[in-house]
Amino acid sequence: MDRAENANPASRQASKPTKYAEHTSAENLLGGGCFPSCVPVCQAPKVQKSIDSQPTINTMTEDFPPKLDISPDSSAGVTMLVSFVDGSAAAESRGNQAKKAIEKLRKSGDGLDKAIEDLLALGVHPPQIAVYIAETHPEYIVKGSRTELADVTDITSTAEIAANSPRYRRRSSTFIDGVHDLPEEKSHMAPAQLYSTMSGRLFHSGRIAIVLVGPPARGKTHISVSLSRYLQWLGVKTRIFHLGDYRRATMGPGVEIPDDYFFINASASSVMLRQKILKKCREDIYAWLNHENGQVAIYDAVNPLSGGRRSLAKEFAKHDVQTLFLESYVTDEKILQENARSVKISSPDFVGMDPDDAAKMYLKRIDEKIPSFETMNESDLNYVKMINAGESIHYNNVSFGYLSHRIVFYLMNLHIKSRHTFFARAGTSKQEDTYKADASLSEEGKEYAQKMSEALIKHREEERAASMAQGGSDAPLKSLTVWTSTRKRTVETSEYLENLGYRTRQRSQMSQLNPGVCESMSERAIRRLYPDEVEKHELDPYHHRYPRAESYHDLAVRLEPIILELEREQNDLLIIAHESVLRVLYGYLMACDAMEIPKLKFPRNEIIEIIPASYQNEAKRIYIPGLPSNIIPGSPEDLKIPVPPSGMVSPLSGLGTPAEPAYELQRSAIKNSVKDHLSSEL
Repeated sequence: MDRAENANPASRQASKPTKYAEHTSAENLLGGGCFPSCVPVCQAPKVQKSIDSQPTINTMTEDFPPKLDISPDSSAGVTMLVSFVDGSAAAESRGNQAKKAIEKLRKSGDGLDKAIEDLLALGVHPPQIAVYIAETHPEYIVKGSRTELADVTDITSTAEIAANSPRYRRRSSTFIDGVHDLPEEKSHMAPAQLYSTMSGRLFHSGRIAIVLVGPPARGKTHISVSLSRYLQWLGVKTRIFHLGDYRRATMGPGVEIPDDYFFINASASSVMLRQKILKKCREDIYAWLNHENGQVAIYDAVNPLSGGRRSLAKEFAKHDVQTLFLESYVTDEKILQENARSVKISSPDFVGMDPDDAAKMYLKRIDEKIPSFETMNESDLNYVKMINAGESIHYNNVSFGYLSHRIVFYLMNLHIKSRHTFFARAGTSKQEDTYKADASLSEEGKEYAQKMSEALIKHREEERAASMAQGGSDAPLKSLTVWTSTRKRTVETSEYLENLGYRTRQRSQMSQLNPGVCESMSERAIRRLYPDEVEKHELDPYHHRYPRAESYHDLAVRLEPIILELEREQNDLLIIAHESVLRVLYGYLMACDAMEIPKLKFPRNEIIEIIPASYQNEAKRIYIPGLPSNIIPGSPEDLKIPVPPSGMVSPLSGLGTPAEPAYELQRSAIKNSVKDHLSSEL
């Protein structure tokens, strides 16, 4: 294990202010990079309470704190300003020094630059400095001011948008894609994570910036979200920075960018706007990589010019960040029009137009607004070029670590064509209570297989008809491929569709979770014979193994080849498998937390449809009518192993589930804090 991954936490945290000072001037210290929690696609920060009811700061995630009492007479408030080492004795011992420094700031009038330097030298973290100055020096916060705090107003606007963003997940529902959730400091690992380090970084690969390249409608956002989903599944701390989100947060809703925004010889106002947006985004990238132990930052932007890309690589290199450029290069007009039609033409400008005409007009606008674009061919840069949605792939250099090769291998399996994935349970079998016996379907199981197949076929036809009624393409339905495990009950469940001409394939990796010694045992027997194992299972149902059994983590590692093949599949896909397998695959596609996966339920009278979209996947239920009630609850192979009760037991009931009260309180606290500190007019 290398030094970066074994560094002492206290010493590593203590070095943060020095690192920050090295790459952040006093002029922009209180700007976009100071508040990592205000990335446009992030989850709202959290406010925690200590045992003695004093407000504390969650320093591991560098959250924006609530309004604090930081008067010179408040030792508790002063100590909080320096407690970024997560409660270490070193932080406590600096309380008196910080108190004196703050008092000096109030009396000296030396100016903000000197005060900031003094506080940084004491180890006070920049977000806390910003809060302090905003409270104690309101004279610096005036409308139109060009002082050091001028950029804070833009950050509060970004925070407001982040708090109301529809793209991050409400944790009370597993029915919503969690790919944009912020990685949190947790005691458990990601679903397919093999090991952990003190730094949180894996594979001895350092920090990597993946920079997307390409005009709009080329699938860049789809690629960045898919790659982030895979890396997070492996446990790599990854965050996406969509430059478009920063642009919309800066300009406000519904405001178009200037016509010359992307031009080389743009007007001075357009250049200033562009630099302001870029500055905010890149400062947040550095804050993520330098202060939140992030490992991979995905920078989703056009990046059209070779000179700009070289400058960007040099800038990242100064911060000891490796750069990998990723271009989506599309020459196929059908792919361009499909991307434009499916993602981009929801604008009011295209209401009532034929979808094909609207797509052509949109692509024409792109050519007009981005007249200068240079495709990747720089021999001195690390880059991957995906051509026509994955038809071929070229890469240059890309030899700076194991993780970069994992990324390239994943991209070789990825495409940007739309594909729906369906999950269905196998029918009931003649021997329900045994794992080892490979039993055939019962009569009820055969009836289920037919009704499930008919319901799926009917649903796909209805969806096509509805799409055509709304002006969609009249092309035939996309082909449907069926995957099953090698066990008889899943193979026989697919036979009805196979007889209708649908292609079926068997995958041995998709066999159910092995129960070990608990096979055919009741819950009462398991509790009596293995009380210690039951206790361990209740604490961690994802990683725990009963004797001679598999854990869900083992199953997730076993299913990784299936996940890569799933990404490569271009047809619509029906997966018929045991509930344990469906849980893991659903957890991947919907970015579920590892602790949520064992609690997911898939009633036999429903098919789950995963619908891909640019920013996040969507899940939908398809009802199977006419099934007898006795075959609906439970899985024929379900083990009667206790699972702790939870309010998140099913992805199916999650649609429309209100946010957790605690979350609403957190968001309210953040909004009130921002309003208390800074004027909304700024």
